[in-house]
Amino acid sequence: MKNYLSSCLKVTGIVLVLASFLSGCSLPKATTTPFPSPTATATEPDDTDTPEPTIAATSTPIPTPTQPQATLTAGPTLSPSSAKDMLINAFLKLASAYPYRLTETTRGATTLDRTTDYAAADRIHSSWVLAPNPETRQTVTIGNETWWYLNGKWETTPSQTDAPVDLYSLLTPGIQSVQFVGQEPVMNIPCFVLSYTLTINTSGISISGNGKAWIGISDSLPHQVTLDGTISGSPFTTLLVYSYGIQFDIQQPVP
Repeated sequence: MKNYLSSCLKVTGIVLVLASFLSGCSLPKATTTPFPSPTATATEPDDTDTPEPTIAATSTPIPTPTQPQATLTAGPTLSPSSAKDMLINAFLKLASAYPYRLTETTRGATTLDRTTDYAAADRIHSSWVLAPNPETRQTVTIGNETWWYLNGKWETTPSQTDAPVDLYSLLTPGIQSVQFVGQEPVMNIPCFVLSYTLTINTSGISISGNGKAWIGISDSLPHQVTLDGTISGSPFTTLLVYSYGIQFDIQQPVP
């Protein structure tokens, strides 16, 4: 079971290439860019009767986030190459943007709703629901250990030891074109809006599609990303929303 969940979330990360790669988080398989592939089933037999975990026991958001403010202007108009640089650099900047929250919604061969709190690169709490199973799943990563909420209890396992993803090398050839669309606020945060096309073939998975990204004018960080496309031929849509300035107290779960 643990291996199944781990592989599902890992495949997902490949698609979130524009969002959760940097944070070190992976989503479920071929669905949000996490979607599980059509051959995988979201039904997990040994967990169907597991009581829902108490999220508050692992992660407690503290104050209301303070978002940077800026004023929408008439410009600038960016060239395609400048727009592409802005998009890639926005995701590279996530490595120094802690703490923040990433909310992911994917619809396609299956559905995924996931919220991940990043207190630091190695202090993460994630909870998600992968339909058709209504149960809320959770993981907590602290340092080099990860805890999974399975079978009604917390179990620990060593964190992934895979080599880190070279985001820049993956995004640069994967993003085929980027266009400056204009300016628009996201949750009252003024943003530059960029459209992009994406084509990635990695680890036997093919991802392609079109989307938009809202990059903060003041902080140069991603605030919202959409992607409509296919994963190995299976259609999906993904919405990513980033919230900055939230403090999280992520503690080690009690078995």
